[in-house]
Amino acid sequence: MGRHGQSVHASPRRWLREAALAALALLAVLAAARIHYAGQTLARGPDQADILLASFNEASHAIAEEGLLAAMYSERVRAGEPNWSNPNHHVLYPLYFNWAGADASPEATLDRLNAIILLHLALLAAGTFLLARALGAPAWPALLVAFAIPWFPAVRAVAGWPHIIAATAWLPWVLAAQVRLYRDAGWRRQAPMALLLALAATLLVHAHPAQTLVFAAWASGGMLVLLAVQAAADRDRAGLRRLAASAGWLAFAAAITLVACWPYLSGILAFHAGSIRWLGEVGGHVVGNQPLPLEALLHHALPASDAGLLLRFEYRRGVGNAYLGGAVLVAALCVLSRHLPGTAATRCARALLGCGLLAAASCFKPMAPLLAALPLVGRVRELVWWSAPAVVMLLPVAALGLHAARGRTLPARMRDPLAWLAAATFALALASTLAGDAAYRAEAVLALLAAFAALAWCLRARTGGATALAVACGLLFFATAWTPWRHNMRFQLHDAMLHHADRVQARADASALAARLDGLDVYRFVVGPGLGNRQALTHSWTLHGFRSIHGGIGPIAFDKHRLLSAPTPAVSALYGVRWSLWPEEHAAPGDEALRPGLFLRTHPEALPRLFLASGVDVVDSPVDALLGATAVPRRAFARREDLPPGVDAGSGAGPADAGGEVHLRRNDRTLLEATVEVDGPAVLVLNEDPGARWRATLDGRAVPVFRVNGYQAALALPARGRHEVRIERPARPFGRPGRTPGP
Repeated sequence: MGRHGQSVHASPRRWLREAALAALALLAVLAAARIHYAGQTLARGPDQADILLASFNEASHAIAEEGLLAAMYSERVRAGEPNWSNPNHHVLYPLYFNWAGADASPEATLDRLNAIILLHLALLAAGTFLLARALGAPAWPALLVAFAIPWFPAVRAVAGWPHIIAATAWLPWVLAAQVRLYRDAGWRRQAPMALLLALAATLLVHAHPAQTLVFAAWASGGMLVLLAVQAAADRDRAGLRRLAASAGWLAFAAAITLVACWPYLSGILAFHAGSIRWLGEVGGHVVGNQPLPLEALLHHALPASDAGLLLRFEYRRGVGNAYLGGAVLVAALCVLSRHLPGTAATRCARALLGCGLLAAASCFKPMAPLLAALPLVGRVRELVWWSAPAVVMLLPVAALGLHAARGRTLPARMRDPLAWLAAATFALALASTLAGDAAYRAEAVLALLAAFAALAWCLRARTGGATALAVACGLLFFATAWTPWRHNMRFQLHDAMLHHADRVQARADASALAARLDGLDVYRFVVGPGLGNRQALTHSWTLHGFRSIHGGIGPIAFDKHRLLSAPTPAVSALYGVRWSLWPEEHAAPGDEALRPGLFLRTHPEALPRLFLASGVDVVDSPVDALLGATAVPRRAFARREDLPPGVDAGSGAGPADAGGEVHLRRNDRTLLEATVEVDGPAVLVLNEDPGARWRATLDGRAVPVFRVNGYQAALALPARGRHEVRIERPARPFGRPGRTPGP
């Protein structure tokens, strides 16, 4: 290996220096972001205000009151939805927790989500520095590109979703560790990198195992393939042996990641195998592993005529933003120069260049048919999200490219292909900017001139050393990012969806009603279909303690959606819906006017959180059986495979009501204690999702909890008499000591 490939390795002093510089990048970006985004909301969109906000506000209280694992279950929406297998609500990722205590208000939760975003922007910067250094870029260009990357609009788009930026932040760490595995020889250097790779990948998975996991797997595999292609093209047997050794370490890291993530990933796979996912503005949905229709991919992709957006900045609402800047693209292409030493680091840079360019191309509609045909890649519905991995991969490569441009032997000016490429790209970027209709075109042109002037100096100037290179790098990256820094749309805190008029009104209605209703912890409510935006407004009500059976726009089990999205009166009563809200035009006699335009309907037939059924009827599909029921079923429906050994489906009181009473002494989030008196064998039903891993004791003995009625948990009471029942789910490991759980 040449000196270039050995430039950043393994003395302890070097490692400390690299760690200190990475920490400097992290702190600098964190400070700049706090200043730049002061008074703004970064967490934005329906996920932020209507789902994540309510879910994480509830999670903060659950953790403070009952321990860490209490947050793995959202009792207030979707008839008690478990969060273990939901990538949008999975709060096991450590930085989502509020270890200091419960959030005092929804506004405090929004502040915490914003803080999470700022922290992960800083982690993204530190990882980008390490990736640029692993590729062989000098320290100052690597620091400058790390400081620039958070302001690129693709990253800003990702930052609108706290869980997505949390996953994206670890992507450059994964790639940096993989580059080191290929560059460095010897187990003393490779073993720590394999462990770092496993740690970064594990954090990425637990943050959001959706599109970012696809991007990470795709980039990692793509880099291996392109490294193999380069080694084969050069007939480099030593390079192929190096590739095989690094692939072995990569497999070792993957095995560690799989062991660390499998309890979660297996739940994710099982969840998605039967879940429904919405296609957004396209309309419709897909269920389970059905492929995404091509029209869904095309909806969030750019037409080929928008290729100029790669070179000029234009703000567009929605996901992703393909802007990279012409100077950055040319700088990245400089790693193809023959004058760059043919080292392992150079091969990695060229492999990442190929992956980054392909990711940028994937933002456009002509790529959609190919991406739809790839099983893994075809799971990313919004193609413009590919802009985020493109930025993560191409900016560190550009830092190395500028270094390479300065070190090459200059050809004659008229025979310099890089100079011609820069001139052509500048002309295209200038024409695209002038053709746009933005009010800031003059400023954008000046920034474009500054960026290409810095690029031209790197390509052609024969004077200046490391300091001059650092200045040129800083000018290029920050001139490229200046226009989006200044003109990317900003959202003041009062513009957050939390403060939209319909959400404010919903919370005021909920607060007024919650103050005079009893049984919020026993019964549920629904927003009637006559009220607009009912799924989103449900979460505004849950912020005041109401529990519901629907809500959210994320993935949900398809059968649960069939059962509870538009429940029949029998299903509503079975699932404890005691109150429903209706607009004035849908009001019925006996409804109570809460305010002009909003009426409350009470349903006295609703069953409480814990109730008795006379027995179990075995059916092929409990959901279909319930959808066909014309009255509240007196017996529970269950599949035969859901019944544990020893439970006699034929026992019980037959079609009559179960004789007996339930005296609920304790009704906490994760613990219920009751005395149950029954006249004969019966079934005690907990009106909560069994996916929350409930467990029970009957008269001090552990008994199985099984699934009934689709999404309720139950235990068998085998004989008449008085029974002491305790039902709980794990909630206290790592919880704060000395706290008494509350309802």
